[in-house]
Amino acid sequence: MFKPLNDAIAFKPENQEEKKTESGILIPDLTKPKFIKGKVTAVGPGTELVSMTIKPGDTIVVPVNACTKLDLDGEEVMVVTHGAVIGTLE
Repeated sequence: MFKPLNDAIAFKPENQEEKKTESGILIPDLTKPKFIKGKVTAVGPGTELVSMTIKPGDTIVVPVNACTKLDLDGEEVMVVTHGAVIGTLE
């Protein structure tokens, strides 16, 4: 299991729906999403300056360009720092 350090947060991104025609042709999304949401799977302990307010199980929203994508045993996990999270969804 992946265990984040410091103020890092690991999360599984929600599946983004691909747009297809009735015949199955993929339609490219020219307006790529600027934000991604996902369910938190693990949280680091924080630092002296950052206390972690996000817990495993929370659904977070982060900018796409703030995430690092990891492939751990065939499973996609995204990692982001606590400061990059713009909010949680209830």
